[in-house]
Parts: sequence; structure tokens; C-alpha cells
Amino acid sequence: MAFQLITPTKGIKNFRADSLIAEMLHGQETNAKHLTIVEAYRVNGFLRACVDLRAAALGGIPYTVIDVNNRENILFDSDADYDFPEQLGFMTGWSDLIFKTEASLILVGAAYWLKVYDNGKLITLQWMSPNTVQPQHDTSGKVYAYKRTVNGKEAMLDVEDVIAIYQQDPLTEVGPGSAIGYAARTGADVLHSLQTYLDSTLDNGLLKATLIGVPMGTPREERDRIERGWRGWFSGKGNAGTTKVVEADAVNVQTIGEGIKDLGNLQLSREQRELIAVTLGVPFSFVISGAANFATAQQDDVNFYTKTILPQADRIAHRINATFLRELGVRFSFEPKRLEVMQRYEVEKAQSVAQLTGGAPVLTVDEARALLGYGPVQQVTQQVTQQVTQQVTEEVQDDTQAIESEIRAWRRKVKSRGSDAPFSPDHIPDDIYHVIKARLQDGEDYKSAFSPPFDF
Repeated sequence: MAFQLITPTKGIKNFRADSLIAEMLHGQETNAKHLTIVEAYRVNGFLRACVDLRAAALGGIPYTVIDVNNRENILFDSDADYDFPEQLGFMTGWSDLIFKTEASLILVGAAYWLKVYDNGKLITLQWMSPNTVQPQHDTSGKVYAYKRTVNGKEAMLDVEDVIAIYQQDPLTEVGPGSAIGYAARTGADVLHSLQTYLDSTLDNGLLKATLIGVPMGTPREERDRIERGWRGWFSGKGNAGTTKVVEADAVNVQTIGEGIKDLGNLQLSREQRELIAVTLGVPFSFVISGAANFATAQQDDVNFYTKTILPQADRIAHRINATFLRELGVRFSFEPKRLEVMQRYEVEKAQSVAQLTGGAPVLTVDEARALLGYGPVQQVTQQVTQQVTQQVTEEVQDDTQAIESEIRAWRRKVKSRGSDAPFSPDHIPDDIYHVIKARLQDGEDYKSAFSPPFDF
């Protein structure tokens, strides 16, 4: 490949481009190393935001754990309970496990949990980095063990001790499927390359790649001196905008490639971000401020859950129940209807149906309350009635005890000081006080005067 270099004395001159470019790159290879999806997740902020957003959304769905033999027996409700019962103590940190599982499925297509026992009792579930676990297959393709490698040390784990959750893939028969994040790797790689180019250009004083043409036969020492001078004058942050005046009648400078302004006009950054968001099923309005108006953003919210998060949540829950919790006699279920976005979605659907029915209601009061996570009206009324009755009963009991205590105190006083002993009651009702007072004035003994009933 020939390269044309313009010089002031020789006009257009043909050179071999490969030798010039190789010299300009100082012998470096021109094939850049591409990022893996895991590397891209660590260095590309946009990709990480999309992955973490999906993981946080899935990990934030309310859930319940029930007894499979008694579906009415809710062992744990994430909205109502703070601590797991002793039976489910191993589930401590469950939401964190779900978050990591979703992120891992996106990035590598697999997630692994290790069952930790103490004296035969399951006490916790330990997250294992998928990069440290390798399924071991027999000749029939069945997984018979897992090899875990940490700090160069290998350990074989029994199948019964590992909970493996895989991304679904029609091209994979057994084991982890291909990660959906891999399809977004190209976009993340381009964004990383653009950022690297920008950083390098800024560090180089915003100079483009440059070829300096000198007369034919210029000694290598002279060419090196000119290159060193050029770099010393203009490269680096501290030399940005520097002006130098030199004597030269046979040196020509040419820049190569696009500058920062030209790259910005290509909108590469936005296109690659859209590629990543679409691949991961994340609405662009979630990660780019001002990408949608209010109505569109609300619909994006619903679509994100109904088309991306909830189908994935169902697959994860099914896998956990089928391979782990079923043998313990419990069932784990996500409760997406409790999410505000899903409640709003159901109400909007009901309103749309009501319009089609001429405004006739399509939900009873109790059905609407159930959508919002509240109990039936009748049940609430019964609960309130029971609470009020109990409260009144307790108050009456307290008053009765206070009255009886005062009557006993008055009786003791009369016994020791006579029927004329003064007494000022605080709790004895007026009608009972006057009955006792009248009996004492009529000369009744203290035993009969203070004995019920206290009727006139």
C-alpha cells in the first residue's frame, strides 16, 4: 500500500504506508484487544448501569415463602416480616442473592450458590463467582460434579451441594446458555474505545495523529530529533495550545483521522448506548435523562417489568423451587402485583374496560383493595370491631378493679374509726356512694353496709 506525502520541494511523493505506520506506532500491533463482557461491565459505566438496573429491579420484587403442604401457611412475607423464621434461617441475604444471580445470568449465563452445612443442618447459602465454577460432565452429558478454582486451588463440589441457575438458550442442551450481555459487548467495546481515544487525545494536548514529512535522505538521527522536538513542544496536557516558531523550508506536517468534534457529529456514542439498552431490555428513558416524555416514561416502566423483569423472575423462581426448595417442603414466589407500577397498570386496565362497559364497575371494592395490598372491607370491619370490643372490655375491667379497691379502703376506715369516718371517693360512682352512705347513717354494721347489691 502506497502513501502520498506532500513536501514543499518535491511535490507529491509516494511511500510505502506500512513502513511509515509501523514506524509511527513504534512497532505496536494495529489489532486492538477487544473487551470481554465481564471486562466491559467493570469499565463501562453505561453497561454496568443497565445490568445493575435489571438486577436491582428483580431483587426488589416482594416475595413470599409458603408451606407446600398448606398453601395458606405463609412462612415469610418480605413486606410484612423482617427476620426469617428459624426454619428458613438459611435464606438470610436472599435479596442480595437474587440481585447477583440476575447480574451473573446477564454477564456469563450462569449463577451458582453453595449450600453451607453445620452438623448436618443447612445454615446459609454462599454466593460463588461463576468465573470460579466449572460444571463437570460425564459421557452422557450429565453434570456429576462442579470444579471450583480459587487462588489456584481446586476443589470438587457434589452436585447436591450446589444450586445452579442457567440462562435459557435453545442452542445449549446442558449447562449454562450464552449470556444475553454478550450481544451487548460490541456496543460497550466501542464506547470504551471512544472513551480511551478521548482520554488519550486530552493527555496528548488535543493533537491528532500526525505525520511529519522531511526531505528524502534525511538521516535517522535528524528525524528522531524532529520527532522529539514535536512531542516536547505540543504533546501533554501542559502544552495544550502552545505556539512554537521554527526555521524550516522542507518540513511538512499532516494530521490523520477524525478529531473529537468530528467523532461527536457521528453520534456513535448514542447509537451504541441504544444498542446496549435494547439488547438488555432496558428502556432508554431509564438510563438517559430526557429521552422520553412523562407518558412514554410511564409506559416504559410497565413494559420493562412485563416484558423483561417478570418473565426472567418466573424462570429464576421455577429453577430455585425445582432444584432446591421443593425438597425442603417450601415454595418461593415473587409477588409483582404488590409493585406500585403493576398496581397502577391494573387500575389503568380496569379503567379502560370500564369505558368499554359504559362506566359500569369491573372491580368490586374488595378486588380493588386486594390490588393495592389491603384486606377485604368486611375483614377490616371485623378486625376494628374486635379491637374496639377488646379495648372497652379492658377499660371496664380497669374501672371495676378501681371501684372495688376504693370500697375496700372505705370499709377498712369505717371498721377502724366508725361510720362517721370521712371518705372522699375518686372512682366510686355517685349512686353507689350514696347507697353506702345511707346504710351507714341508718346504723347498719360495716359488713352489710358495704355488701352488694347497691340499689336504692
